Amino acid sequence: MRYFIFVLLLLSLAAMPALRADDSPQGAEDTAKTDDTAKTGDAEKPDDSEAPSLYVDGVIVVVNEDVVTLGELNQEILRMMHMMRDPQSADEAALRDIALRSLINRKLLEQYAEREKVEVDEAKIDEEVNQRVEEYGSEDALVKAVFPLQAITRQGLTIEDVKKEFRTQQKIHEIVSRKTTAGIFIAPQRMQEYYEAHKGAWALPERVRFREIEIIYLPKDSKYRPENYREFADAEDAKKFTEDLLADINAGKKEFDKAAQSASMDPWHKEGGLRTRMDGGEWHTREDLKDFMNKFLFDEKTVAGQVSGVIEGDKKDTGEVSYYILKLEERQAAATLSFEDAQREIIDRIVAEERAKRRDELLAQIYKDAYIYPEKFRNYNE
Repeated sequence: MRYFIFVLLLLSLAAMPALRADDSPQGAEDTAKTDDTAKTGDAEKPDDSEAPSLYVDGVIVVVNEDVVTLGELNQEILRMMHMMRDPQSADEAALRDIALRSLINRKLLEQYAEREKVEVDEAKIDEEVNQRVEEYGSEDALVKAVFPLQAITRQGLTIEDVKKEFRTQQKIHEIVSRKTTAGIFIAPQRMQEYYEAHKGAWALPERVRFREIEIIYLPKDSKYRPENYREFADAEDAKKFTEDLLADINAGKKEFDKAAQSASMDPWHKEGGLRTRMDGGEWHTREDLKDFMNKFLFDEKTVAGQVSGVIEGDKKDTGEVSYYILKLEERQAAATLSFEDAQREIIDRIVAEERAKRRDELLAQIYKDAYIYPEKFRNYNE
């Protein structure tokens, strides 16, 4: 059965439009050529009047009865780059591999959640969708925000697809939480041993925990489309939207975390804007952040719970610019923590490490029972 499905997928891939080599992510050399190119052996000269597109789709990996497409990979790469301090210095090949593995993991966890018959609260799904439609002004606008790249090339996406995406996200979160959280017990002796084994970790620089809302203006020809994306006429229009959002927050009409979930275009909007590092940690030093963020977050006059004004980020050569609203959750002065003071941090670290270990074990087991093609993706963490 799987072989039959795979043959059908290959046939469908052969019928898909080709992605030009100069537009594809590194390593996507196997995309199909057009019929004319195949006949002549020469690459067809592109029409100079049309900008090359990143958004044509094609199958990259088969994951049981599902697939990972080129469009999904492009979106994941862009999402990861947006989280980086200096995305231009990223190793493209390594970034592509990490993004592709992340998508395979998502497919497998989604399938596993279905097999485990994980249920979600449909009333909460409807409530979230209705709230987001109200924020965006229409169902079509929300569809485009949730599927920023896909909406460019795929016809027929509807609000039901949005509900399906939210449902999938909740199911994956639920199954991972269920399998990695239950039964974690941390004895006092283990905490003491962890403290002694990580002596160098308790000399901590000044650091902060914070939430953010990021509203991005992108020129019409920009290839990047973040989640929660909405169009603005120009940068001033995006700034005005951010100012109105801040006014609603300050007036108590909107809670900061709810506003972040519905409007922020950063990768942390689903967590109410709570900014985390690549390793999942919530604490940030000055070196982690841009100077325009540090100016507010590390100012001694800024207190926990305080919300910033609208902060303009660095403007790129393309014309792209971001407008931020920050909320300081907590700031800690530089210090060397005693065992007593470090206990909360120790517990957080041990729990995070234990959950990561269990998640790896869960995925490794799921991979063993899965059909994945090409074979090089067959084993987890290889």
